[in-house]
Amino acid sequence: MTTVKTVRKLRIRFFNLTVLGLVLSINVFFRLAFAEDVQYDSSLNRDPMVPVVQPSTFPSPNAPQEAPRARLGIQGIVVDPRHGAIALIDGEMKKVGDSVGDAVIVQILKDRILLTQNDEQRVVWLREEVVANSSGNS
Repeated sequence: MTTVKTVRKLRIRFFNLTVLGLVLSINVFFRLAFAEDVQYDSSLNRDPMVPVVQPSTFPSPNAPQEAPRARLGIQGIVVDPRHGAIALIDGEMKKVGDSVGDAVIVQILKDRILLTQNDEQRVVWLREEVVANSSGNS
């Protein structure tokens, strides 16, 4: 008699699960069939077909061209109060006074490097995500 009860309980559970699956399927079908159309609101975004720079602001072909500055790839900065700061720039370890291209490193801080190039000071910042990760792991 216990096997008959067990079989009956299993059939009832199977029936309940089948009905539940059917109800959920119908629910999903009706939600998808009668869902409201999604409208794209472009009021907050710029039109990709409109140029960002207007033709009147393009440099003239006859205007003297300024030499492009080389972009430094700063991979990391280590600041040690006893031994000074070291920066990893384009795969090379650099310290204050070292040359990077035609610039000279004046100061290395935890999030930026100060350079002089052609009697002009220049600041090169460490990538933001590197600074955020190093300050979060302290």
